Amino acid sequence: MKVLLSFEKTYEQYPPKYSAKKINGKRMYELARAGKEFDISPSTVTIKKINLLNQDSNNNFMLECVVGKGTYIRSLIVDIANELKTCATMGELRRIKTDGFSIDQAVLIDNATINDLIDLKSFVRLNYENILINGLLIKQVSNGVIIPIDENIKYPCVFIDENSDELICMYDKDKRGARLIFKF
Repeated sequence: MKVLLSFEKTYEQYPPKYSAKKINGKRMYELARAGKEFDISPSTVTIKKINLLNQDSNNNFMLECVVGKGTYIRSLIVDIANELKTCATMGELRRIKTDGFSIDQAVLIDNATINDLIDLKSFVRLNYENILINGLLIKQVSNGVIIPIDENIKYPCVFIDENSDELICMYDKDKRGARLIFKF
């Protein structure tokens, strides 16, 4: 349990070789499947909470993790195993909460009705910081221009035309600045 708690921190994590992360525009799993050699750079991730829910007689563990964006649970399992000087694999992953949605809100597709649908634009307005813009900035963000990061903005954020009240796009931070991640 002590080792698990030691991972409740921010640290540099190496993503799995077979992941969707890109290197020079190619997904790592594509490079790995093609037998290409490549260097993997770590990413800063945050593990907010780890709970041991169950351990059976075969040393199978069930964990509940609350993590920040970009965390690979497969890598977390390997990192914990390395700390314990052993090996481990992940047998099952169940995401129970993401981006304002919880498994408790889920509806089986066979039982879904029109009332269960969530309007994307309404969801975005309620769950992300809304930035009203006009003029030239509308054209720039619509075209994906990288803009300086504003420390007063909580990213990802959504840009809204202040005249028409229409959603334009979403931006998020990266190493070069704020960049386009979704266009409405």
